Amino acid sequence: DAQANAVTAPVDGVAVVTAGPGSGKTRVLTRRVAWLLATGAPPRQILCVTFTNKAAREMKERLGELLDGDAAAADARGSVARRLNVGTFHSICAKILRSYADCMEALTGQPLASDFSIYSPSECSKVVKDLASTHNVDAGTERAELNKLVHKVQKAKIEQMESMLLGKAPPGGAAARKTPEHMLVPFYTAALRKANAVDFDDLLLLVWLLLSRDGRARAELQDRFRHVLVDEWQDTNIPQYSLIKHLFPPGAAKGEGGGGGDGAGNAHSLFVVGDVDQSIYGWRGAEAENTEKIIQDFESITKRYSLRENYRSSSEITTVASTIIGERDTTESMLGRAARPIRMLRVATDTEQADLVAKEIRAVLEGRDVTLTGEVARGMAATAASQGKSAEKVEVTVKREQLGAVCSKPRLGLRVGVRDEAEANLWHLAEVVWVGGINAQGKTPAVLRYADNGEQDELDFPDPDVRVVPQAAKDTALEPAGDATAAPKPEDTRRWGIAVFYRTNAQSRALEAALSRAGVSYVLQGNRGFFARKEVLDVMAYLRLLGNPNDEAAFTRAVNYPARGAGPGTVKAFMDWQHEDLSLLGKLNLLLRLEAEEAAAPKPKPKRKKKKKKKGEEDA
Repeated sequence: DAQANAVTAPVDGVAVVTAGPGSGKTRVLTRRVAWLLATGAPPRQILCVTFTNKAAREMKERLGELLDGDAAAADARGSVARRLNVGTFHSICAKILRSYADCMEALTGQPLASDFSIYSPSECSKVVKDLASTHNVDAGTERAELNKLVHKVQKAKIEQMESMLLGKAPPGGAAARKTPEHMLVPFYTAALRKANAVDFDDLLLLVWLLLSRDGRARAELQDRFRHVLVDEWQDTNIPQYSLIKHLFPPGAAKGEGGGGGDGAGNAHSLFVVGDVDQSIYGWRGAEAENTEKIIQDFESITKRYSLRENYRSSSEITTVASTIIGERDTTESMLGRAARPIRMLRVATDTEQADLVAKEIRAVLEGRDVTLTGEVARGMAATAASQGKSAEKVEVTVKREQLGAVCSKPRLGLRVGVRDEAEANLWHLAEVVWVGGINAQGKTPAVLRYADNGEQDELDFPDPDVRVVPQAAKDTALEPAGDATAAPKPEDTRRWGIAVFYRTNAQSRALEAALSRAGVSYVLQGNRGFFARKEVLDVMAYLRLLGNPNDEAAFTRAVNYPARGAGPGTVKAFMDWQHEDLSLLGKLNLLLRLEAEEAAAPKPKPKRKKKKKKKGEEDA
């Protein structure tokens, strides 16, 4: 079938696989790796590139299950999957760059040690902010203005590298080189190298430079990675495309590097999987045209394969998706079958989108007949009526003996009893729907939603008037004190199954604000990433300094956490202090030693003043 044909594509050329949604592209990629191994390719010669860390982890897991089987047996004989090179573009390039860091001084004029740090976006922003201040460039007063300048500087850096390596004029010509962002690029790069650091773009750009200008390194890497597989090919940008192209030898491009019938061990192959209809990263430089471009570059040795059967979704979903793709220019349209219409709307801003979503949900909860929401609300009402349930308000309470200890650590979904303000023996059933961080008073704020009326209340925990509903008592505690046949309130969105999906965490802020304005309670699934938390970044700064004593961004974060009274002026003066052959930590140790020596040195005793003789007093 189509999958088998793609998996067994020749090992001495280029295979371009067009894979629609749910067509089994991950299965094809993993089976392709297994087939390469079966035809003689050593695991270390196979490079499998993905776009996200999550996709890379999933790929490793699937390859482990496919190639190693039982984990204990794999450990005994040595895991085949672990010897493969699987990772994102950035992680693979980081490994290559650490191996060839000593080549950078000859290529760029700036040394780079193999223990370099990789600056996060916030650390890059600080570098740009400091440079803008030094060189009198307006970085604005708002974070958004600074982020815009950072983006411009990094984009200008990429354009300059592309111009140099591709031999084309930079966008905007000579006038563009006089802009503030282009002027800051060399200072920005120098600041990073001084700290023995790179940013995420450097990982790609410096390896691209290495493959373009260093013949020895290029030949070694081409021999090391003889079989390259790339997922989500439609989302590759110019540097990523160039990297992959350089890993494929010139002889292979002419149809001469195949290795014929000698098996995969002596051949070179390139296997890319993608779908132009799923290209979503054009805003950050991705070029869906790379699919056609690679076919043109390797026309004589390229074979095309197509995976169009969707094994994941029903025919209704695939029909709607195809219709949406064809309806890109419409503002609003009704898609799918008449019985279950799907509305597609186009909005101008994320705020407008969030308000629209909140309005629709509010209409569902109130049972108003508003287009699609009216149908859902009618269905909900019909279900309640068919079960003979009443929509009257019900008071949900629990008995004191059914409750456990005072709730000291609230968590999402926890059921609790809250003492009534007027009647001490009355406890209302509630559920924790939001938990915050520890506040200045050392308590944890949390939002409760009451089971009887859906109203919310924010309390600080621990609170003596809030007790946990024990696991053993939950079933009985949830029974209402009134009519047991009463229907749940429409406001119980968890019961009715209303969900809002969004693509990135950044979109949640607008949706949360809109839902709050509309009076809609909600539970936010997921939270800020672990490694983005302040306390984790502080600890990581110390660890990074141990690995790279010249890491300026890590030093400025660690020097005042916990607070040590070193103000911005003191830190800047220390950073500007030049001392030959000493790193930042070396200079700090020198200062501390001098301070300790000064404190330990014996202090001279103060001289005693001679007592003046009074006039007329004779010597003894």
